[in-house]
Amino acid sequence: MKYPVRTLAATALVALIAAAAPAQAGKHEWGAEGDMMAIKGSMLDNGFRDAARTINRLPSGDVFAPQRMYDKPEHYGFKPYVSNWDPQNDHPQQWDGLDWDPSMWNKDWTPEVTLNKFFKARIFERQFMRKGKPPVPVLELGPTFYKISDLDQRRALKLLSDFTGVFNEGFPVVELRDWHTAEIVGTYTPKGMFMN
Repeated sequence: MKYPVRTLAATALVALIAAAAPAQAGKHEWGAEGDMMAIKGSMLDNGFRDAARTINRLPSGDVFAPQRMYDKPEHYGFKPYVSNWDPQNDHPQQWDGLDWDPSMWNKDWTPEVTLNKFFKARIFERQFMRKGKPPVPVLELGPTFYKISDLDQRRALKLLSDFTGVFNEGFPVVELRDWHTAEIVGTYTPKGMFMN
């Protein structure tokens, strides 16, 4: 018996809304800031009238939002102290002191001793000159090279290039090859290491 009572109540509510609609049909209601117009008429027939169906809608069917919804507050003018896109140029002093300085090492620990240990630990396999015009210096990287950190890879390559003086002899680049495949895996220039 509850079902017919609910049905009757819903029907009465719909009839009440439909009766109130003609009284409001000629009125225009504006929002608090005057940027959006309230839809005229009852809610029941708005979906079927062309004028009401397209109010605040774009041709694609998306609902148009007023510009105030997209405006950023004044405090949104935030500029970070540390930039993610170019940290080396914004704060160059943070990169100072990361390279190894052999002059600060123990007198028994020289660059030559360090490089001999690098070859023994298979960080570097061998170095040679690739024939051609012009000849290109080649460094074969050992399996341990891939296990050390990126910073230590760069430090080891810089130590080797500074000790051998390869860039002072006029070579613009050192070719980096894999010890196992003998394929070129990158290059080292005075600007740094570039891996493929």
